[in-house]
Amino acid sequence: MVVITQPFECGGQFAGFVFVSVLHERLELQDGELKDENLTVITFTASSKFLTATGRDAEDPQAVLPQTRLLETLVGVGSWAFSDRTASGKVRNFAVSPIFADTVYALGTWQPMSVAANAPFAIPPQFFPVIMSLTSPGIAIAAIHRLVICHIRRLRRQMLESAARRTLPTADHTSEVSAEIADIQMSFVEMAETVIRDEAELEQLVHNKNVLLKEVHHRVKNNLQLTSSIMNMQVRQVKSPEAKAAVQRLQDRGLGLVSIHRSLYRTENLDRVQTAQILAELTDQILTVGQGSDGAIALERQFDEVDFYPDQAGSLSLLEVEATTNALKYMGDSTGKNRCS
Repeated sequence: MVVITQPFECGGQFAGFVFVSVLHERLELQDGELKDENLTVITFTASSKFLTATGRDAEDPQAVLPQTRLLETLVGVGSWAFSDRTASGKVRNFAVSPIFADTVYALGTWQPMSVAANAPFAIPPQFFPVIMSLTSPGIAIAAIHRLVICHIRRLRRQMLESAARRTLPTADHTSEVSAEIADIQMSFVEMAETVIRDEAELEQLVHNKNVLLKEVHHRVKNNLQLTSSIMNMQVRQVKSPEAKAAVQRLQDRGLGLVSIHRSLYRTENLDRVQTAQILAELTDQILTVGQGSDGAIALERQFDEVDFYPDQAGSLSLLEVEATTNALKYMGDSTGKNRCS
């Protein structure tokens, strides 16, 4: 049996010993308590004496003891584990644990692959470095995609949508976004907000400018029409044919400028003038004023759709007035009917 002795004191003075004795048979494991069939548990004393043996090799415990370590070297160091070869040359794992300190110890031994052998898909340990080297790039790519690439793609989609629709993107405040990408996204949101606000202000300024320019052209057109009306009143009072012709030519030139400013007032694009429309209006006005009562004027006209700048359109209208006036002045035939083209 195993006897344990412990001294005790009473009132600070030695009073005697307490003895506890346990039979060797009581230290043996009961049937069914040992789950691993490949495991063998041996109990021994600090003096290397066998007490019990339970498990697969219980009948011959000497065959599963470590080859290079004696039982005396396994005691006195607490609980620890190691691997060693047995007398038969097999590699086994060993674990030593004290049952009673410096008195009784338990030694467990099992084959290293006993747990893996029972697994449905056992992988030899030497293949683990190869498996890790093959799976590491995939794991790294998946991590980069989840933490970086997917957020960069989301930011790219927000940039394209904001540029196409002029909408303000929303910042992503999820915890998966890194601080650097979150800073980039916040900077883009602030920049997009600034750009949209500046564009709105510029559009408002351009609209105000167009309104003012249209008002200027409208006022100039009204002033020129007023001047033309005054000239028309003076034409009625002038008796000299030469003076009347000179005033009418000035009136025609004024009407040409009126047509240009009227066109600029009506159009949305103040930088371009449609010359075909202006030339048609000028021709109709000159014919209405200069057509005589002795015959009808048959007019054939064709204009190309060309856009001019306002200053170019002014010179063209003056040229049109001079050419049409001269045509009305010097045209005529023997039949008494006039034809202008």
